[in-house]
Amino acid sequence: PAASGDNDPRERTLRLELRLAHACVARHGHASDLTVRAFKRAHDLADLLEASPRRFAAYYGYLVTQLVQCQLREAMAVAHKLSKDADAGNDDVRRLMAACGRGTTATLMGDFAAAQACFDIVWRLGEGMEAAALIRQFGHDPRGVARCYGALGLWCMGDRQEAASLWHQGMHLARVSNHTPSQAQPLVFGAFLAGLSQSPDEFAQRTDEATAFTAQHGFQMWHGV
Repeated sequence: PAASGDNDPRERTLRLELRLAHACVARHGHASDLTVRAFKRAHDLADLLEASPRRFAAYYGYLVTQLVQCQLREAMAVAHKLSKDADAGNDDVRRLMAACGRGTTATLMGDFAAAQACFDIVWRLGEGMEAAALIRQFGHDPRGVARCYGALGLWCMGDRQEAASLWHQGMHLARVSNHTPSQAQPLVFGAFLAGLSQSPDEFAQRTDEATAFTAQHGFQMWHGV
């Protein structure tokens, strides 16, 4: 692999693939075949360009497509690439995002203890970071995502009181961010937890709120969930 710059045709191609991939996300969502293929091409190019400033973005976008499709082994492999790239750049924001990706994937794989270790990194690194800056860079506040998946993992490990507390923290972060997309996930996870806890009234209330919110703002994936 060679150092990269915009004079390298592969770097120019990577830049264009990322533009196409982000346009596909906006038009079709992360689960679309068009989006997946664009990010896969960007991912494969990024593997060849170790010095590319776009490498993290290519890996991160591809990771999200794999999570949406529940391709968890591939997602975990990409999450580890994210961590390696973040460590090489000595970038705490990217370390936070990589840890969130590993933790989310580990939760979906049922490895809740490993997930909690990753989320501990997210919370430690995220202390004092501004939500607005994270949202501008990644489209959401990963600290809230970590709390949602962390709460689910804690509940599955039997720590239901701590799970409820962690979910409330995530919901609070989402509300104070005043960022509409960041609020959909904790609303849905709140309904999950209420259902798991066999609290019919709370489950009905949270489900109604999540359903109305996701329908109002057009979040089809979360509305379907």
